Amino acid sequence: MDAYLLVMPWFYRVIELDDGTWACRHGHTIFDTHAKLAPAITHIEELAHAAGPARLFLHRLTGEVVELADPQPLLSSYPGTHPVR
Repeated sequence: MDAYLLVMPWFYRVIELDDGTWACRHGHTIFDTHAKLAPAITHIEELAHAAGPARLFLHRLTGEVVELADPQPLLSSYPGTHPVR
């Protein structure tokens, strides 16, 4: 993976909860919960897009963590960012 200068991406997460719902989270802030996964992913993408460069992750109860998008297009679309090779 490339390193980037002049940018600090925010980490946004969709987290599966014990009751089967999905929480949209940034840091310790839980924005809301959704009964289904797809609306939670759509919502976290909207929140992340509005905030600037971001990386999105899905956390399942099994402990599996999946990055939801390739960070390069998200990061390189902001002025002043470029990969360091």
